[in-house]
Order: sequence, then structure tokens, then C-alpha cells
Amino acid sequence: MSMHRDGSPGRDAAPRAEWFVRQRLKLRHLNVLLTVEETQNIGRAARELHTSQPAVSKTIKEIERAAGMPLFERRANGTFPTSGGQTLIRFAREVFGTLERAGRELESIAGGLTGTLSVGCNFSAAAYLVPKAVVLLKRANPMLSIRVREGSLETLLPELRARNFDVIVARWPRGRQITDLEEHALFEQPMCIVCAPNHPLAQAKRVSWPALAEFPWILPPQGSAVRDDLEELFRLKRIKPKQTGIECTSFFANSVLLKELGAIAVAPVAVARHLKAARLLAILPVRIPPVFGPNSAITVREREATPATQSFIACLSRAASLGRRDQRTAATARPPRNSNP
Repeated sequence: MSMHRDGSPGRDAAPRAEWFVRQRLKLRHLNVLLTVEETQNIGRAARELHTSQPAVSKTIKEIERAAGMPLFERRANGTFPTSGGQTLIRFAREVFGTLERAGRELESIAGGLTGTLSVGCNFSAAAYLVPKAVVLLKRANPMLSIRVREGSLETLLPELRARNFDVIVARWPRGRQITDLEEHALFEQPMCIVCAPNHPLAQAKRVSWPALAEFPWILPPQGSAVRDDLEELFRLKRIKPKQTGIECTSFFANSVLLKELGAIAVAPVAVARHLKAARLLAILPVRIPPVFGPNSAITVREREATPATQSFIACLSRAASLGRRDQRTAATARPPRNSNP
């Protein structure tokens, strides 16, 4: 095999970019890429890295020569990654995420469940499942740190793939299959229709679906799992509700919007009961068919779960069992209400 003077492969060998990645690409290169992308400025990146601006520029040029393409575009308002730069930055994030996960797993091996577990969850799971599971896990593992962050399923999935989360807990759309993800169905959390306590329907003993269509609705964001399921529910009931033009996932914000706009919304029963007890909303006597997907624990299929992640999923399953028991208890403890099918 022919070789250049610098030791890189000649024409008859692997491309220079492949050789560079295997033999010469270091974590410092990736760190420079990420810092420039975050600061959008070579000078600020140099200060963040405690080095000189020429040194940062030299490192970028070195990687660009190896990659055979520009990785950043310098504009009047900053420095931004090209499509090639975005690709390499995405892999850089995965590399650092893997290293962080390796460190946490080594800590777990050394002293039981220690280190940090990162959990992402949507607003529905945050209402019941995740807090219950966190308490169960923390009681058994007091040295384990747990980070929980809320968001929509659509915003959480990219961060799960980038290894910023060990697991996410969210409502999974029925019938959706994604080959690189593993879904662990946990809990069919029931949903209900809610309004403000002063709404015209709040004191009604029976509410029909056509009556609901006469009022404006605050909807979940377009493309979210709950929105898709809710649209399916509207089709089943053959109604086309009025819309406020507002999409909101914050239940506390919705409680204010419902009051001010005289609107209607859908909410998990666990959340609605808390807000009803605080006199922030009313639950309407409407039976909802099972169109909403289950809350599930979601992990990356080809990524081996850490001991902390495995323990957390077990705690989620236990919390789900407690939730189902509470539902059965609630159903038998009160007389059935009149409702419209």
C-alpha cells in the first residue's frame, strides 16, 4: 500500500477522511466543533476553550481538509455549520453522550446505583407515572441522582437518540412503530374533557358531543400524539369543534385560558382531579372511548440499558400497577354518573 510522507494512505487506500477519523480525529477536534456551533463565533469559542482564535481556526481547517468539505460558513452575523458540519456535530454529540453514559455506568458498578439518571417525559406522564416511579427508585437508591425534564414526544425523541436522556416516558401513538426505538407500554391513563368552573356546561348532568362542538377548544400541538388521537376522536363522534387558534400543553396555562375564553380542552384524569380540587377547572360528564395511546417507557433499541435505567423502568411498571389499582378503587367507590356515550 502506498503512503504519503505524513503517513496517510495513498490513492489506492481508503479515503483520507476515513483515515483521519480512525487515526487522527481526537476528542479535542469534536469539542472545538461543538463549541463553535454553540457560540456561533470563533473568538467566543476560543475564550470558552481557553485557547487562541488562530488555534481554533487551525483546528477547524485541519478537520475540513480531512473531511474534504467546508464544515462552517462564516457570515456577517456569525459562524454557522454547513450540512457537512451539522452531520459531524451530530455524531460529536453522540460521542460525548456515550462517554458521559459510560462514566455513570462505571459509577453504578463501583457503588451500586449512583451517578445520574436522565429522564425525559411529556406532560401526561409527569402528572402521575414519573413522580411515582422517581419516589420508588429514590427510596431504594438514595445515592442516585435523577434529572427529569418535560417536553413533547417530538422534542424528546431527538435528545434520546443523542444520548441526552437514558429513557423517556410519554404517551405513545397507537399503531406507530419506529425501528430504532423500544417501547415498553405501561399505563392506559384515562383522559377527560375539562372546562372552567364558570363554564355554561360545568354544572350539567349530561353533555353530548354535539354540545361540546358548540364551544371553542384549546388543542394540543399539531402533530403530537394526543392531538392525533383527539382528531381521531372527533372523527368518530362526527363533530368539528370550534378552535381558538391556541395550542397549549401547559395544564396550568390552560386553566387560565379556559376561564378567559370559555373554552374546552382534553386532559389526563390524574391532572384534572388535582386542578378540580383546587377549583381551577371542572370535569365534564362525557365518556371518552379508548382512542388515546398508552404511556410508555421508550429507549433506543440497540443501546444497552444501564442498571439505573432498568431499575427505573421496573419502578414505572410498579407505579403503573398502582395507578390501575387506584382507578379500580375510584370506579367502585362512587356511584356511576350519567354520561352520554
